[in-house]
Amino acid sequence: MGHGVAVGLGLLVTLKVSESVLGCPPEVRRRTAALMRALGLPTRLALPESQQLIDAMEWDKKRGSRAGFFVGLRDLGEPVTDELVAALELVRA
Repeated sequence: MGHGVAVGLGLLVTLKVSESVLGCPPEVRRRTAALMRALGLPTRLALPESQQLIDAMEWDKKRGSRAGFFVGLRDLGEPVTDELVAALELVRA
């Protein structure tokens, strides 16, 4: 999987969490997914179990002291920081 695809899927996860936790309008995620599909990018992916992915994040070189750091959206142009919430199910096929 290329970096851009990974970023796009991560964005969909972030937007889903933002809907649940921050009240971001669902239309933001729907429009983002539609744009990704129009560009030929996947919006779903077969993933390992969530705990395996969270464990793998321990090796992320950017993790540093900000483990579990999460930036979500209250709405377009309104970023909010919060702890990482398990939303990987969104992209699990």
